[in-house]
Amino acid sequence: MNKVSVTIGRPVQEVWDFFTDLPKWKSWRKVAPTEVTPGWQTGGTLVFPSGEKDELVVKPLEEIRILSRWLENIYRFIATDDKSTLFEYEFNPRGGSPEIGRASCRER
Repeated sequence: MNKVSVTIGRPVQEVWDFFTDLPKWKSWRKVAPTEVTPGWQTGGTLVFPSGEKDELVVKPLEEIRILSRWLENIYRFIATDDKSTLFEYEFNPRGGSPEIGRASCRER
């Protein structure tokens, strides 16, 4: 398990809205998904330019899990008060080398 966190001086709803706005992903991901179908919900998928599709498990305003072939990415949104959010990112290798996760983070 690899985990990082940061406190953001914005309410959970604002952080959630920013995170679920796909065009904004290009500001922090080398390869950003092009669409989410049918939406940010459990059973939905993120579609990448390569055609790869990652499965979503979503607890609205709390957690988004993105399950790819190689990694489980977990994003948590935790209200610390009504003005701040603790944003946690955890990633775990799935069926591949642990180096895959470490390498993907180093590239960013």
